[in-house]
Amino acid sequence: MEPRPLSLHLTRGSSMSRFLAIPALALILLPSTTFAQFGGMGGMGGGRGGPRMLGGPEPSWPAQRWLVKVETLAGKSVSGTLTLAGVPIDCDLGRYYIKAENVKSVRFTMPNEHAMVMGPGAAIQVQGAVAPREGEEIDGSLVINNWTVETDLGQLALYPSKLKSVTFLKKVESPRTTAEPVKAEVKEQAEKK
Repeated sequence: MEPRPLSLHLTRGSSMSRFLAIPALALILLPSTTFAQFGGMGGMGGGRGGPRMLGGPEPSWPAQRWLVKVETLAGKSVSGTLTLAGVPIDCDLGRYYIKAENVKSVRFTMPNEHAMVMGPGAAIQVQGAVAPREGEEIDGSLVINNWTVETDLGQLALYPSKLKSVTFLKKVESPRTTAEPVKAEVKEQAEKK
């Protein structure tokens, strides 16, 4: 007995054929740009800038070093330097990028057991609020992307689901890394005399 070729005939008594034909026809007729709305090449909002769930590019502000005090839900605290450009929060109006220099503190809502990972090795979304240096507190879903605090002992990668708050104490000025700018300044001062 020879195998019969698979054919899709829409006949009156063939309900299974109709069941398969409708999704097949829909896939054939969908424009190829339809698939781009699901993340295109980067997956669910992925891409070079990290997870993106809302439109618009991320700001290109330079990262700043801040002396911070981190408090956990268990009552422990640690101080150190956190380097970041801003704090993104999904609020009622959309994704709000707040510059680090305008942040007084970040408060995490207790308990934060519903933290949502937004991609492999990427950001975590947790409920909380940002208290700016001036104005009202902005609450929503904080987007925490690899917050690492440098302490005297080493580096501490923070678990957002375990945090109570992060308080921004003061901006840390970066020390000069080479001796060249110092030599140039000394030379200029010597020429003025």
